[in-house]
Order: sequence, then C-alpha cells, then structure tokens
Amino acid sequence: MIKKPLLTIGGLMLLIAVMGSCKKDTVSTAPTTTTTVPQTNFSGVVDGRTLSLSESSMSAVYYATDGDATKALLSTNTLSSAGDQLVLYIADVKAGTQTLTKKLGTSSNPGSPSLRVNGTSAVSTTTQTYIRYKTTGGNLFYAISGTIDITIDGNNITIKWDIKFMNPTSGEFPSKGSLTILNYTANKKAKSEIVDPTPQTIAPTIESITPLIGTAGDTVTIKGVNYSTTMAENIVNFGGSTPARLLQVTSTTIRAIVPKQGYTGAITIKIKNSDLCTGPTFTYISPVAVTSYAPLAIKIGDTVTIKGANFSTKASDNVVSFNNGAGYAQVIAATASQLSVVVPSGATTGRITVSIGSHSAKTSTDIVVANSLAWQSVNFNGSISNYNQAATLGTKTIFAGGLKSTYLYLTTDGSNFTNVYNNLPFNKTALEIRLVAANDSALFVTSNYGVAKSKDGVTWTQLVPNPNNPTMGFTGIVALGNTVNLVNGTTLYTSTDGGKTFTNTFVPSLNGLDYITSDAAGKYWYAVDAAGNLPNAAAKKFYRSTDQGKTWVATKGTTGYYLYGFGQQEYLKAHSTAGVFVLYTPPSTSPSLADQRLYKSTNQGDSWSRVNDEATYVVKVTGSEVMYAGLTFNLSKDGSNYTKYLAPAGYTIYGAEKSNGYYYIFATNNTTSARRIFRAAIQ
Repeated sequence: MIKKPLLTIGGLMLLIAVMGSCKKDTVSTAPTTTTTVPQTNFSGVVDGRTLSLSESSMSAVYYATDGDATKALLSTNTLSSAGDQLVLYIADVKAGTQTLTKKLGTSSNPGSPSLRVNGTSAVSTTTQTYIRYKTTGGNLFYAISGTIDITIDGNNITIKWDIKFMNPTSGEFPSKGSLTILNYTANKKAKSEIVDPTPQTIAPTIESITPLIGTAGDTVTIKGVNYSTTMAENIVNFGGSTPARLLQVTSTTIRAIVPKQGYTGAITIKIKNSDLCTGPTFTYISPVAVTSYAPLAIKIGDTVTIKGANFSTKASDNVVSFNNGAGYAQVIAATASQLSVVVPSGATTGRITVSIGSHSAKTSTDIVVANSLAWQSVNFNGSISNYNQAATLGTKTIFAGGLKSTYLYLTTDGSNFTNVYNNLPFNKTALEIRLVAANDSALFVTSNYGVAKSKDGVTWTQLVPNPNNPTMGFTGIVALGNTVNLVNGTTLYTSTDGGKTFTNTFVPSLNGLDYITSDAAGKYWYAVDAAGNLPNAAAKKFYRSTDQGKTWVATKGTTGYYLYGFGQQEYLKAHSTAGVFVLYTPPSTSPSLADQRLYKSTNQGDSWSRVNDEATYVVKVTGSEVMYAGLTFNLSKDGSNYTKYLAPAGYTIYGAEKSNGYYYIFATNNTTSARRIFRAAIQ
C-alpha cells in the first residue's frame, strides 16, 4: 500500500489550531479558512464506465537505481472486485506532457495473454511508457495513442491521461481521467526489478482485418505480428476447414483470397506449430444490388431511400456515396433490401453508389441534387393536362393545354384564373388550340380554325390572313412588335399592322416546316421538319432563316426526335444572345420521354451541345432569362449559367412561365397524377 505521512502533518496542524484558541483579549477573530487535503485517488472513464477509486484499490511502485537519473513509476488500479485493472507505467517520471504510442511488442488483439508477442529487446519493452487495460474476461488492451500529463508537487504526483485503446472487433474506445498518489516514492524498488509485461513468445496476432465483409474471391488484408515470411507456413481460415489462398506475406501482413468454402465466422491464423490465433468475424455476403431510389431530386440534408438487395443490416457496413465519392452519406437505417441515408454536404448530381466491403452497385440514373425554392400552390382548381403552354402580356397571362387544348385560362394577378375558352371567336365543335403567344401589345391563340388576338385576354378577335380560307389553321407564329407572321404549308402570311391586313409569300423551302420561332430581334428564325419527325433511328434536320422566313436552309447540325406530339409545345425557343434551345431525344426507333434532354446551339443550329443530364419537359425564354424544368426547375439569367432548384416535393414540372413577379410551374404529382400550379418569387 502507498504510505502517507500526512497524519504527522495533520497532528501538527491540529496542535496549532488548539494553541490559537487559548489566546485571551482577542479583539477580532480571523475568518475561518478551509484547507483541502490531497488524497490518493483515481477518477475517470474506462471502457464507457465512470469510475472513482480510493487508496485501497490503488498501489504504486517507484523504480530508482543509484547513479541513474531516470526514474520509473508503475501504478496499478483495480477497477472492480472482478479484477479488471488499469495499469499505468511511466518510464521517465518528470513533470510535463508525454505522447503515448502503441507499446512495442504488444497487440491490441483482445484474447488470451498467450497472444502477447515478443518485444524487440529488453530495453525497448521495459523503458517505454504504456497504459494497459485488463478486462474482467482477461482481455488485454494497450493504449495506441493519446497523452499523459504529469504534475509533481514535492512527493505527490498527479497523472492525467486522455488516450485511446483499439479493439479490432468493435473499433477504438477512449479513456480519460486522472489519479493522484501521495508520497509516490514510498514503495521503492531497483530498476532491475521492472517486469516486462510482454514476455517473448512466437504466437501470431491479428491487429486488423480489412475488409470484414465480402464474398468469395475478395482480397482481405490481415495485419499483426509474428507471421512467417514463408507463405506455406501461414494457414488462414475463414470460418471453414479449407485454408484460404494467400497472395502475399510479410512478418506483419497477410493478403488472402476469401475461399468459396468458407462461411460467416471468426478468421483464424496458425503459423507453423503456433497456437491458433482467433480474430474478429468475417461476414460472407452476396453481391449488392441497387434497384431504385426516392425521391428522384433532393437537396443537401434530405433523406433518401435506396432499395435493392444484399445490403448489410449493420448500417456502418454500407458505404453510400453521391456522384463517385463527391459526398458520403450517413446511413441512418439499414435492412437487407432498403437503406435510409442523409444527403451529405458534398453531394452533387450523379449516380448513387452503395459499397459493402470491396463490392459496389450504382443507380442506373442520376439523382439530382439542387437548391430549394419556396414553392406555393396557387388558387387553382381547374382540370388541366400534364403539358401546358403559357404566354404573358404585362400582368395578363394565358395558358392552354399543350396539345389540342380545350381550355384557355386567364389570370391578371397570378392567383385567380378564369377560363376564357368560350370567348374565342371560333366554332367550338372540334376546336383545337395549338399555340399561344404574345408580343408587346397583344396575346395570340392559333388553332385548327384560325388565329385570334386579344389585348386584355377577355375579348378576342379573329384574324383573317387568307380571306379565301378564313378558318385556315396555323401552328407556327412569330409575333414581334407590330408584325405578325403565320405559316401554313408553303405560304408565309405577314402583317405589319398588328394583324389587320396580311400579305402572303410563297416559300417553297417551307414545305413540311412548322413550329416556327424567332429570337427577340427577329434576326434568326428557326423551324423543324414536322413531316420528317418520325420515330426512327435517323437524325433530324434543323432549319434556319435569316430573312424573316422567306428562305430556309437546313443547318449543318442535326437533332433527334421531337416530342411535340406528346403535348410539349414549348420545346423550341430562341434567345437573343445565348443561341437556340431545343428539346429532343437522340435518334431512336423507340423514343422515350425519359430520354429527352435540352440541347443548345450557339451557331444557329450548325452544331449542338447537351445542356443537362436529366429528363426535361419544357424550355422557356423570357427576355434574357432561360428556364427549363423536369424533376428540377433550372434558371439562367444569361442563357449559359444555371441555378438548379427542386420541384415541389413529389412533383414533376411540365410547364413554366414568368409573370406578376413570380415563376409559375405546371406540375404533376408523381404518385396520384394530380395537376397543380405552383409559384415562387422571382430570384
């Protein structure tokens, strides 16, 4: 036991106190002070337990040899009646901070003491500071890192530690605390009596195994000591009787191939005639597969559900990354067929990868990572289709269905909508609205029965480009300033007085062209070959005019299949400086909406580049801004640089417009197919 000469000091203090109390004629009494008497004690956290020990559970040995200035101290602290201990050995007792490293010749393997390994020499093992934790089950752990702070006050010493141990099965665990020893030099022994806690033995150890989960054919790296450099003398088993094939061995590392005949269980190693060394459990798995994920578009911090097969039910075994490791997700729940993960700050648009051990699987499509907008549902309860096209004049906005629409809604405040379809000056029998448009003074509607104009969106007047055929249908319209241009077949109808009178021009090169559009200045007009828009594997020609539609030439660049037949009327738009934008699918015999992307040309259609990597259903140009949307709403102020925003949760966007200080979107619920209109303040 540690000797404490404090009783003599305490008695002297008591005598002084008694003598002081016998004085007479004292005018005032000095204030009473409380003196804290130091005690031998231990307090700290070890293996998750908060402990406080008294002197009876502590012992110390001070090692000193005449002529040797370096002194050592061994403190043994019994943590419970079951016999678990924390032992601190200080190789050089002096005030200050010492950095702790893993003790030479020791192993973090939590097994029988027989698994301890030989030290490199008596000097190296007996003069190195170490902290050892012995569990009630007899497992031994040596601290692998941390610091020890030593304070010496006369014959009293205080040692504070902040360290980490390593359990190769469950990982690192910390310990932090302090102990005070009074008269720590009382129990003195010669340094020659220091006992090395790691006597020499040739037993192998297992320090770590990477990975601890996998399947037959995987390569596993085992680290420890006392392995044979002769490959045939190392026998490694993965839970079965068939030894694993070894790829490489050194005295501290073995690289082994997981055998087909193994099963989930502890890995064992035997070197020549050594005792069997048992390591942690290796888990056999089947190859991981990813089948789906939801939602399809997310923001940082959202929770994503990934479905598939052969996931690990231990959450930490599943490593989930976004866009090839741009961000690693926290797995908050795991079953064999489903993972719930939190989108990390580093995530970007791209594939999701799930890795278990050395095996991984990716999603077949990109998950979209975007910002968020404060979308609000507007006061609209009408029945509308998926695709909608819109046009705005000042505060007045009209919208109609994307293909053969039988409704035409008007709003003047962005909140209240009135169906003005019946106000159109056409025979409603089999009427089909085809396009809506606007210039700086009027709104226009083209249909299979002609074209109508309105300044307020309520009262509509039919225009008559061809008096001989007043109900002629039009698809292409270019309305700029006071000029209105319409196309039917190979005839271009032009009005320079807002649609009151028209002249017509025969344009042979217009044959088959339709869906005419123009940039804001009218310098470049564009059209597609509607007659040649067939679902085949052939590339589609794209057409350009530089004389306001009087002559047309096919551009050098080709496109793919246009999906306006599905209702996407807003698929071809021109920007005054950024170029022309077109939605199409690559040439295919079976074009799909899921394959449709936005393409851009900056040389009037002579070459094309893809703008995005997600399915897109609408592109809109308003002034200098460009919008396109699908699972996300994408906004550019200049037609080149975009900010990506999430669609309202659970919705896909099929139409867009800018009006009354807001961006409006027409969106369909991905589950119920319900259609709603949302808006968000202009950014």
